[in-house]
Amino acid sequence: MDLRHSPPPDWSLIRASDYIHLPVQTCRGCPHRCDFCDAVQYLGRKVRTKSVEQVLSEVQNIWRLGHHSIFFSDDNFLGKPAFTRELVAALVAWNRQQEHPVAFSTQITMQVADDEALLRGMADARFSVLFLGLETVREQSLQEVHKAHNLARDPVARLARISSFGLVPFVGLIVGFDHDDVGIFQELEDFLEQTATPIAGVSLLNAPRNTPLYERLEAQGRLLGDDFSGEWQLQTNVIPAGMTAGELRRGYIQLMGRLYAPRAFEARLEGWLASIDYFTEIYTERKQDPRQFLKLARVLAYCVRDAEPEMRRLFLRKIAWGFRNDPRLISRLISFLGQYRHFKAFADALV
Repeated sequence: MDLRHSPPPDWSLIRASDYIHLPVQTCRGCPHRCDFCDAVQYLGRKVRTKSVEQVLSEVQNIWRLGHHSIFFSDDNFLGKPAFTRELVAALVAWNRQQEHPVAFSTQITMQVADDEALLRGMADARFSVLFLGLETVREQSLQEVHKAHNLARDPVARLARISSFGLVPFVGLIVGFDHDDVGIFQELEDFLEQTATPIAGVSLLNAPRNTPLYERLEAQGRLLGDDFSGEWQLQTNVIPAGMTAGELRRGYIQLMGRLYAPRAFEARLEGWLASIDYFTEIYTERKQDPRQFLKLARVLAYCVRDAEPEMRRLFLRKIAWGFRNDPRLISRLISFLGQYRHFKAFADALV
């Protein structure tokens, strides 16, 4: 279907205040061919986009609801770079006109780090969280699953550049590739510490049906069951090659526990905050919508409610630090703390 004929969502069917983010889809398809990804199997590799005017209209519709946090739900927001640059420039111009500007987040490839003008534009447009499919730091594993675009530049430099613009990196990692052995868990932990990346979503490798990975492993007799359950954490339908299933499970659980130990997370968070070089000056005279403060308060309440004393002290200490040192960082801090609360609870439940 031509996305330029796609009707806008009817938001009257939901209560928008129940949601932290509301979604807008700008494109379908992805030019890459990652073996484990089923998005290209049902959406294709040819990227089709809505018009910039369509996207702005949908953003405007959400803004009229009084909602000020929008998630661009594309599998790859950078699927067609020229369109992405045009859209981001239009979002900057649109947000400039709003008394209460909107915040955006999305899923995007690591290639965004190679375009500093685009990164600056995204910061000016008030993008906050970027989900980044890094997957792994082992070159052999990236080559194995045809994710060569992550090999083009140094991932440490890429993450540093993204973070320098105050864009929150939510890094996606996968363990269990054929070239992974028990050493991969320490390698990933070292990488996250080196790059001061506070939050990473770590998954086990899975093979969804009809993907190249599924077909290859099926031919090798290395599939458990006949399909991927849809659960990426702690479950896999893949028989690993470089370690036993028990080693994969134990290594994953131990890695999550180390990553989300309060002191380890706080050290990475402090390093990330210190890495920001660019703050947009566009909105210095704008007012935050009081409803947005209420949403932030709800996230903060979630962070401290029923938290262990050490974790509660961490949350309150970082918020106090933000107000004392740089109030511009408060929304990012609360975003990180909300994500941390979720991942810490998940890591604790694994033990």
